[in-house]
Amino acid sequence: MPQNRSSLGDALGSNIVNISLVLGITVLISGIPVGAEVLKRDAPVAILAPFLTVILLVDGMIDRLEGMFMLAIFAAWMVSTVTLALKNRTPANGQVTVTDWRGHADDSVSG
Repeated sequence: MPQNRSSLGDALGSNIVNISLVLGITVLISGIPVGAEVLKRDAPVAILAPFLTVILLVDGMIDRLEGMFMLAIFAAWMVSTVTLALKNRTPANGQVTVTDWRGHADDSVSG
């Protein structure tokens, strides 16, 4: 049993550190603009997921049913995200704008 706990801790900790480092470095370099609709949809999920994990770990393990429950929540969130992205998609009309790290358009690339 200690091996399983250690593995779960390693996986969760590794994901948290990787995401934090990538987002932190990105924000330091150029910032990430985020729309209000994205915050309304994603912030509650990002806040509730760790709490749900802790609640499900009260008995010391996440069993198959709890895992399927978490997977169903993730699937519902993914469907919501993809549906919204497809709904708000605008055609590029064959034009692609490439920007450098400062956000300036690079006219040397044509789409």
